Amino acid sequence: MWSIIKATDGTWPSWRRLVLLEAYGEYPGNMPDDRRVPWKSDMGICLLESGQYEDARQVFQELLNSYTATSNDEYLVKASFLSCLGSVEIYLDQAHFALPYLQEAETIQRTALPPLHPALAASLNSLGDCLRELGRPQEALEKLEEAETIRRTVLPPLHPNLALTLYHLASCLRDLDHPLEALGRLEEAETILRTSLPPLHPDLGTTLINLGGCLRELDRAQETLEKWEEARTIFQSHGSRFESHIQRLTQQIDQIKGNV
Repeated sequence: MWSIIKATDGTWPSWRRLVLLEAYGEYPGNMPDDRRVPWKSDMGICLLESGQYEDARQVFQELLNSYTATSNDEYLVKASFLSCLGSVEIYLDQAHFALPYLQEAETIQRTALPPLHPALAASLNSLGDCLRELGRPQEALEKLEEAETIRRTVLPPLHPNLALTLYHLASCLRDLDHPLEALGRLEEAETILRTSLPPLHPDLGTTLINLGGCLRELDRAQETLEKWEEARTIFQSHGSRFESHIQRLTQQIDQIKGNV
């Protein structure tokens, strides 16, 4: 079963892989020692990607508490746990808890990895998001600009991870009252996501919300409406999962229509 689990990494949706991982873990006494940590790490990642944040937090905390690192490779494994745990805390609106995890991950990766490594870019992206959540947009911008440089160097030009960094960069630029600079980043992110993702993907909807907000700051009401109405259509296609997004967008759309 382990060979199937590894073969489905990146090809099966997280919820489906989670079923396999849970089945594999039902007999931990039969699990080889060298598979326990990767099995639990895969569980945590699938839980995180499936939105089961409390369970993911528990998994990564247990991994950190029990894992001993002595070599560079082992420290990099620890950094991956720290980065995932930091991401979990951000999703749980606990950015102040996320910050030390993400800072430690960055320190380890700067020591053990080449300066343009994708894993460092991922940590910098999460760290920038965290610093922005803590009201430190200028520090966040520095981390995100470094992540952007790495991702433009090592990823294809239409990779969704580059769009994610551009999205967070734009959010920082909006916080710093630079909506025109933010607009360019968001328009590039939109282009990437329209090319690389299905047309009703939630990440495109989220980017359109940010893009609409940026256009509104630039007094481009009609374009704002177009972006927000498309975003609402995307979220409506996913049923009740994004009900709060739909309600907020509807209120904002009605408000703009009342002023146009």
